[in-house]
Amino acid sequence: MDKKIERVFEMNCGIHCDTPEIRERLEKIGYNSIDTKGIRKSDYGSRLSFSLLVNGDNPSKLSLANLLAAQLKKVGIEIKINSVSASQFSSLVNSGNFQLYIGEIKIL
Repeated sequence: MDKKIERVFEMNCGIHCDTPEIRERLEKIGYNSIDTKGIRKSDYGSRLSFSLLVNGDNPSKLSLANLLAAQLKKVGIEIKINSVSASQFSSLVNSGNFQLYIGEIKIL
């Protein structure tokens, strides 16, 4: 994991995922149990798991995806990274075929 990205991410976003407050909020909305892989489950058995689409051709974006996944895993949220080529990424984003994605805006 890129330590520089991790420091910038924490400085700019104030993200410190391993906190009792986050766990308390997840429990408050019904994610009270944890499965054998450390992922939170709702009272109805739904796992707190998301797919994250990322352009695998971009090392910085891939590093950020891994950082997000690691940080969120600390509180029981699973992020499955779907690393694809730039052309696949563009196609999937344009089709809306994703749950979450790391993107960017190009300012002309």
